[in-house]
Amino acid sequence: MAQTHGTTSVKMGIPISRAKLGMWLFLGTEIMFFTAFIGTYIVCFFGSPGWPTDTHQTHINIAAGGINTFVLILSSYFVVVAHEAMGLRDFAKARKFLIMTMVLAFVFLGIKTYEYKGKFDHNILPGKIAEDDFQAMDNVVKAMKTAVERELDSLIPGTEKPYEKQAALNQKITEPKAGEAESAEQRTYRAWQGWNEEFNRLRTEVSGNKLTLKDVEERLETGYAHTIIVDTKAPVLKAADGRDLTHVAGTLEDSQIEAYKAKQPFTLKAHTGETVSIAPDNLVTAVIPAEVIDLGHEIHHPFVMPYGNLFASCYFLMTAFHAIHVLVGMTMFAWLLMQGSALNETWSDFMENAGLYWHFVDLVWIFLFPLLYILPGLMRAV
Repeated sequence: MAQTHGTTSVKMGIPISRAKLGMWLFLGTEIMFFTAFIGTYIVCFFGSPGWPTDTHQTHINIAAGGINTFVLILSSYFVVVAHEAMGLRDFAKARKFLIMTMVLAFVFLGIKTYEYKGKFDHNILPGKIAEDDFQAMDNVVKAMKTAVERELDSLIPGTEKPYEKQAALNQKITEPKAGEAESAEQRTYRAWQGWNEEFNRLRTEVSGNKLTLKDVEERLETGYAHTIIVDTKAPVLKAADGRDLTHVAGTLEDSQIEAYKAKQPFTLKAHTGETVSIAPDNLVTAVIPAEVIDLGHEIHHPFVMPYGNLFASCYFLMTAFHAIHVLVGMTMFAWLLMQGSALNETWSDFMENAGLYWHFVDLVWIFLFPLLYILPGLMRAV
């Protein structure tokens, strides 16, 4: 708008371009957007006694967060240099520093991907974290089910359902001929069968409240390495319905493992709770599943994390939305770089607005880093 005083015309309004004004207004809404996230996190953090602060449980990598903070601050400096070069019409220099900014942005996202992978690997995800003992034990059951089914898929490829594949695998298991050792393939099948029996036993005992969290932890530490699957010529055990059993699953003591390997008589504690003696001349075949198929490394030890799901929700909400903003900023810089040698002074306003947006992204991380990475550790030390 303009007013005329005599012969003088005076322009009134904010002395910035419409694009820059629009960017500032947009950033204002973004500030309110992230303020809501940060405010919610602060309220949840201070209003939840027992909020998870152990970085070994939460898999918060303070060093990675610190490196990312430095990376973003340095990238903001490069943006300032690129904008200054645009003003001086040194467009080659501007392109150079924009490329360096893009490289640092990729470094930031790479480190963030590494952090996310750690959380996915350890199931630190909203709705997946155990907040009491039963949930922790149930997570072990689910992890074991996943490991057993994945191994079954590798042994019996195809699109059939798990129970169909299990039936097919059972049909493949045959007794070795007299005087012949069991083949490697047969031992693998029996080992999977052993892991499946252990899974079914664990699931039954957990669902029946027959185990404590400590029991499950001890079984993960030593139990599966001592589990043995035995087939005998003559029955050595009776089922609940009175049937004679020549197939026994149980666990061995350390001394009995040595006796079994030395082909001497050994005793095992069957899953039914009975102690069974096995004579070498009665043994058809036996296998210790963990020595043939190692699924133990896929089953994480159970842990209880009060407010863990709330923590994970806040963490992923804030860092994921921030990462999306990083991608938007990278898109703006990529658009500038796509101009190549055609980059000139007409792109100065676009460069300035992209820089403003990137500084905002950097500023948000300056708040997220201490809140998510530093504050929990400080509160734990208090």
